[in-house]
Amino acid sequence: MKTVLKTVSRSGFEVAGRAFLWLVILTTFGLFGVFLFYLLPQVMQFAGVIIVALVLGWLAADFITGLIHWFGDTWGKPSWPILGKYFIEDFRIHHIEPQKICEHDFVYMCASSFFFAPYVIVGGIYILLQGDVVGVFVGTIIVSMAMWGALTNLFHKWAHDNPVNVPRLAKWLQRTRIILSPDHHQVHHTYPHLSYYAITNGWVNYVLEKIKFFRALEWIICKLFRTTPRQS
Repeated sequence: MKTVLKTVSRSGFEVAGRAFLWLVILTTFGLFGVFLFYLLPQVMQFAGVIIVALVLGWLAADFITGLIHWFGDTWGKPSWPILGKYFIEDFRIHHIEPQKICEHDFVYMCASSFFFAPYVIVGGIYILLQGDVVGVFVGTIIVSMAMWGALTNLFHKWAHDNPVNVPRLAKWLQRTRIILSPDHHQVHHTYPHLSYYAITNGWVNYVLEKIKFFRALEWIICKLFRTTPRQS
């Protein structure tokens, strides 16, 4: 009887959890729709500004996801409480079993990346509604960054998945390098996994590697905090 109650309780918790995650995801897309509602009347007047802002948001998402990826790969230990178990461990396991990411569904894949997106989009809408060209520019960058960033885990999964399972549109986006391509991401999965951390589209990887951004950042952190990167 106790086993049955535990199973029912666990099942109820999982259903409630997935319902909440769907609410977050649907809220994100709903707020993006609100953003477009206010942006579209501005297109004729600020077309060039909006295009530039969309691209900058796309690149900003690539940089931020790369920074998060680098942090998860580089600092801390899986044995740490909470952060280690629910953040660091996933990054370390992914290098050992990269295809395991393909076993997860859309909700599981995107839940964490969508979690903060609604708040960011609300901020972008507020800035957009200031009504001047600066508001349109900055607001569009913020919302573009939030949406590309929210979908990054899905792009990451597609970069690992069997091409048979990848939607035709996604394959075209990969070929045109609008989203992360498998070939590009394979560079990161080549031992010792110390480069090409950005996983939205990968374009910022070229610049960051050229200037040795992450190695310089690691050197600074080691000097300041007397710590060691990539502890087991």
